[in-house]
Amino acid sequence: MSVAKAKQSVQCMFFICSIHRGHEYNAPMEVRQLDIFRILARELSFTRAAEKAHCVQSNVTVQIRGMEAELGVPLFERLGKQVRLTIHGKKLLPYAERILNLLQEASIVAVDAKRPAGTLLIWFS
Repeated sequence: MSVAKAKQSVQCMFFICSIHRGHEYNAPMEVRQLDIFRILARELSFTRAAEKAHCVQSNVTVQIRGMEAELGVPLFERLGKQVRLTIHGKKLLPYAERILNLLQEASIVAVDAKRPAGTLLIWFS
């Protein structure tokens, strides 16, 4: 991992920890929660988010409520059947995307490390 990527990763984790404004940080956010948050932020519909996340709508609700409770701020405004990001959700979204992208990149690098790579020289005499 490059120094720039490592700094980004630390900045992402610092942001999530600093949201707590001095409260003890008990439980780390789960990757699944961040993924559901990102999907809901894109879809702006609990029903469509559940379909995209391959889960039931109540699971999306539970995950988002869990994040909101952990962070102590609302991430979405629920207006009847409409959903939109709050200012807190808008601030969190780019960090969630960066974290999820870094995790995907890390898993690709880890898998590629198992595969042989480099130049293969075949010598005939």
